[in-house]
Amino acid sequence: MGDLVTAARAKYEDDAEDAGDGAVMCAKRPPLNSIKEIVLSGIGLASIGDGFADAMQSVRVLDLSGNALTSWSDVGAIISGLSQLVSLDVSRNPGLGGGAGSMGLKALCPSLKILQLNSTGAAWPLIADSVTNLPGLVELGLSSNGLGDVPADLPCSPAVSILWLGENSVESWASLQVGLPSSSSSSQSALLN
Repeated sequence: MGDLVTAARAKYEDDAEDAGDGAVMCAKRPPLNSIKEIVLSGIGLASIGDGFADAMQSVRVLDLSGNALTSWSDVGAIISGLSQLVSLDVSRNPGLGGGAGSMGLKALCPSLKILQLNSTGAAWPLIADSVTNLPGLVELGLSSNGLGDVPADLPCSPAVSILWLGENSVESWASLQVGLPSSSSSSQSALLN
């Protein structure tokens, strides 16, 4: 599979299909830069490539789960480059494993509210980077990453209200208080299974 823009254009832009008897039907679709939600799950995507920020400028929801992404910096480039992005799912991209690195976010990205990093091998240092640079984050999916107890020095996010931690090795409920702020005025959930 090609890069992000090539895959998105193949799925979401104009189609031509054989209507029989030599006729070709064309379905007119909106241009890629006006689409708000793009799902490219499980297509073997390994690279985001260049030009995605302009080509996909209106995207608010992007699902890249179940692909072959290998670079956390690509994930950071998506978050930094798509200013309208509210939800990003990169779950089940096993090539991202060894997530002790950084996404290399170029600036604070307040628009992102939901980030799914389930089954990616994300580690606490990468999660700390995410929490620090994504101040609007309200939901963070970290299931099936082999994570232990939350480190005491993990930055607390005042906005995170849903933290998915199922199928990890978290043993201490007290350690979860690090990742979720204590406030009587807000509701937080740590979801373990």
